[in-house]
Amino acid sequence: MTEWRDWAAWRRVTAVSLDTVSSAASVGAEAAEAIEQLARSVSTYAPESYPEAIVDALDLLIDRQAVRAPVLALCNELYLTLGEGADRVVEVAGEFADRLASSTAKIGSVGAHLIDEGVTVLVHGASSSVRSVLDAARERSSFQVCCTEAMPGGEGVEMAAELTVAGFDVEVVDDRSAVELLPGVDMVLSGADAIGPDAAVSKAGIRRLAIAADLAGVALYLTAGRDKVLPSGLFRITAQLGGRQALSEIVPLEHFTVIVSDVGLLTAAEIAELAAERTVAEELKF
Repeated sequence: MTEWRDWAAWRRVTAVSLDTVSSAASVGAEAAEAIEQLARSVSTYAPESYPEAIVDALDLLIDRQAVRAPVLALCNELYLTLGEGADRVVEVAGEFADRLASSTAKIGSVGAHLIDEGVTVLVHGASSSVRSVLDAARERSSFQVCCTEAMPGGEGVEMAAELTVAGFDVEVVDDRSAVELLPGVDMVLSGADAIGPDAAVSKAGIRRLAIAADLAGVALYLTAGRDKVLPSGLFRITAQLGGRQALSEIVPLEHFTVIVSDVGLLTAAEIAELAAERTVAEELKF
């Protein structure tokens, strides 16, 4: 019996699993809300289908969205929670969704103080957390933004257009020229798709930029919420999937000045500690 596949909650889970446009944080939050709705429906209408219905949904999300760290982190938390019943799944999924919904704004508040009056900020990619930092910083200072094109996806062009509409002073540079411009910028900002104990997955082109920033003595900041920090086993999964899509690269954390998160500015050592604290569910030990 798979009666839950006829429910509105299941259709919501399916829609999330097919989302290739929204940010990782947005997909993660929507996935958590969909699982919360499904678990409520199971508890109310078909308690005998627990935990099969939840496992069915988690397996679908893992199969289609494991490249997105927040989704992988959500599924891991829920696999670990299954033994505590449907009501506990509702609670954990709801907390996860709330945490993701607030993390972007918190990252902006933390990172805004890194941007001083009159500086030039080089942005790589189109991370929502980077955008949050820029928005929060503009409330206290004026500065110039340079966006790399971030090919092959071209997300940087879209980011530049959005920032221009919002009233920022923006210039777009091709990815190769960005390296040559480093001596004239004050800092580099980039988002992360996932963070492991000693490395991060970010947009293609970040590795070359990180090495060059190191040599030029330019601060390189990585922005990401705590739910993108994964233990080594889970990080390996999302890193491999991201690499196959040729839209991302793995960069050692040692290249980043600091990681700007929703719980403060974190060093590479603190990220390693956070990743080590997380338990991997047996279902995800491939």
